[in-house]
Amino acid sequence: MNSSDVLNSALQELNTLGVEIPQGRLTLDSYGDSPELERELLELIKSGSKTASASLAWAYDAERREMPKPGDVAIVVNSQGRPELVTQIESVELLPFSEVSSEHAALEGEGDKSLAYWRETHWQFFSRECARIGKVASPEMPVVCARFKVMNVVSSSPAT
Repeated sequence: MNSSDVLNSALQELNTLGVEIPQGRLTLDSYGDSPELERELLELIKSGSKTASASLAWAYDAERREMPKPGDVAIVVNSQGRPELVTQIESVELLPFSEVSSEHAALEGEGDKSLAYWRETHWQFFSRECARIGKVASPEMPVVCARFKVMNVVSSSPAT
């Protein structure tokens, strides 16, 4: 299934469940590059610990996707394409990897929330992303730092 099909399927499921989608450009989003990392990150978001994300700008270019913008509404799907969350982007900043702040690292809510932890784990993740798209990780690689708010945590049973 292509991303457009996944988005349409997710929207149909959300409609069936009675989930309202706020106004804004609709995008499809997911977290992590393994089922384990995906679950960890989704649970951090659902618990309220994670209110920010970082992604490799080069991946948007390689996948011919638009970068996120404030006001965008993301349907966050799991690796099976099922919707888990509806989020809305509040702010976006494009920075070199080496300039991501300790404040942003803390908002991502991962590990001990330190910049050292963020740099270690994101270097590993971005290195895998770079290899996937034919780039080489560097301290200057462009990182999309986004803050978001959770609009809906998707329940698997229809609204009554």
